[in-house]
Amino acid sequence: EWAVFRSPAVGATMNATTQLFFGPGNPGGPAAQLREHSTYAKDLDGDGDLDVIDVTNRTAAELGLPAGGNANFAHYGILWNRTIRHAGCASTSSGLTPTLIVGTPVPGNPAWTMAITGAAPGAPVAFLLSLAPGASTWGGCNLWLDVSPSVLILPQAGLGLTAASPAGFASITLSIPAAVGPTTWIKNFELFGAAITADSQGALTIGGQNFTSTKTRGILIW
Repeated sequence: EWAVFRSPAVGATMNATTQLFFGPGNPGGPAAQLREHSTYAKDLDGDGDLDVIDVTNRTAAELGLPAGGNANFAHYGILWNRTIRHAGCASTSSGLTPTLIVGTPVPGNPAWTMAITGAAPGAPVAFLLSLAPGASTWGGCNLWLDVSPSVLILPQAGLGLTAASPAGFASITLSIPAAVGPTTWIKNFELFGAAITADSQGALTIGGQNFTSTKTRGILIW
């Protein structure tokens, strides 16, 4: 008999590949026994990044529940991936957003990159990097990126401003300080990034000009 605790989102993923492993035994029972265990990656919240579900069978006693005969429970945990913070501001004609690509943000990386694909050929591009998320709405579309001067890192003094290639690609390169001495704090520091590009049909309106934006994402310097 199996009693399953699960949300509707988790229910669709219960056909995950099941593996057997030796786990701790029941109180008063054998020292170890075979358990069923499955792990599944799926975009549960529809934000474009994968979340992880981990499911293991457990007895009522192990979960601190009242004994119920031979009932077992599918005990699951969800690791929500909070990388994507906002879906982006799409083109009203195509419904599409450009894509933000970031390099490996490790301390001491002298050539960390932010890149955009899917921009219009030759279109102006601005890369945005902030110390905090936050509501920032223009023309009905929210970047969910704090652009206050006190927390905005990019663009600054022209840095972060460029134009797309004929293929719709653009990138910039930045240096991340090493996590030593006065910059030790930079390790495990989170930033928030996005990119916008000029698009006459874009849902984002700034200063009378229309733009589309990439998804806003968290960037953890690890």
